[in-house]
Amino acid sequence: MYLSVHAKAAKAYRHIDAVTQVDGASPGQLLILLFENLHSQLLRAHKALGENNIADKGLALGKAVRILDEGLKAALTKNTDDVFTQSLGDLYGYCAKRLTQANFYNDPLPIEEVIRLMNPIAEAWKSIVAQQAQALRPMEVA
Repeated sequence: MYLSVHAKAAKAYRHIDAVTQVDGASPGQLLILLFENLHSQLLRAHKALGENNIADKGLALGKAVRILDEGLKAALTKNTDDVFTQSLGDLYGYCAKRLTQANFYNDPLPIEEVIRLMNPIAEAWKSIVAQQAQALRPMEVA
């Protein structure tokens, strides 16, 4: 496929921007980046499915499942008796399963379900990371 010089430059810039964001990110910021990318892939898959673009739907859902399994689930503390951590891991696994079903059956409903399940968790992480950043800021002297 032929890309114009502008398209190639834009693609290279997006790659460099992504690498820069990851390199300079705290663990909490990395989680936020994962959630943002997950959301983007879910929207991309949903749109592709609506346009009957099966190839793009499959690529987006594949990336979303990898983010859930290799990113979010892998980031959880292993070998813990923490019920919250186990439940979150189970939820990520459930979402990956639902996205696999969406891909297999070309069904948008599981994608919508995963968006509804993941959005509150992403917002909670954003809030936690913002609170941590605020706590680390030096206090201003009046």
